[in-house]
Amino acid sequence: MLAWQSIQATVDWIEDNLADELTIQNLANVACLSPHYFQRLFKHVVGKSVMEYVRLRRLARISDRLIFNGDSVLESCMFYGFENHETFCRAFKTVYGMTPTEYRKLGQAIGKFPKPVLTEKGCYVMDYEVTIEELDEIDYLAISQMLPMAEGADQYGMAKDFWERCNKENTFERLKAVCGSDAIFALFCNTYDPATNMASYDFVCVNRTKAVSTEFHPITLRPSKYAVFSCNAVLPMTINKAYWRFNDIFWGEWLPKTDYKSVIDFDYQPGTASIELFTPFTPYAEDVPEFSVKVWYPIANKQEVIE
Repeated sequence: MLAWQSIQATVDWIEDNLADELTIQNLANVACLSPHYFQRLFKHVVGKSVMEYVRLRRLARISDRLIFNGDSVLESCMFYGFENHETFCRAFKTVYGMTPTEYRKLGQAIGKFPKPVLTEKGCYVMDYEVTIEELDEIDYLAISQMLPMAEGADQYGMAKDFWERCNKENTFERLKAVCGSDAIFALFCNTYDPATNMASYDFVCVNRTKAVSTEFHPITLRPSKYAVFSCNAVLPMTINKAYWRFNDIFWGEWLPKTDYKSVIDFDYQPGTASIELFTPFTPYAEDVPEFSVKVWYPIANKQEVIE
């Protein structure tokens, strides 16, 4: 196991055990390193000391719970191991610039210290924000491609080929001209074919004028609630890495800790999809120096019945 892989294993383990007591010794055991070398390597790779990192990740987890769960401030801080309410509030204000109560009133999650992604090239930390939005019915015009959902299928390669073909053939410019819009979005899993185990991937423009086209087909998304993840980032982070990092955060970190469930499910009828906005609209480029990514994930309260 390479050095950065040892630290990544520890970072993953910390994430799954933030509510438990964590010590340098047991974390060093996870990394299969001596405590002394583990602490030096962790700070070199992550940029924070081990216990400072644990504290920041606990605060980040609590910040989400304050917005998206009904827990009291005291319940949240005690759950994640802070000794008392005063110590927690002081630590929270130092990091977030406001008290936990003020933060909850803000109503918008700030990804102040997200879980980093470690690679052989370094440590990537992507600050992001999460909000909840309710959108009315949206009409689009689209060009679509079906992607295989089978394990091991090259979804990335097929989606990239689809984008490159549309870009080369000026499809996006024609789509924007028909709709009278400058913004191209991507939709994922608006439709699913169980016979072939394939889901749709669509490039769309909002069709506010109800334009009719022989080249592009209409898609309507029904009214829905969304968890909206957004970020501004720079190299060495790339647009595609930021997008997949959002997927990891949404499915693995955010959704399980909230009172929401995903509405993207292959059993649901057409009319729901994740909505993706990349600025500039070059989602597969590796050399964009500055960019923004925004993804709307359709959600519902866990008790809500989806028809």
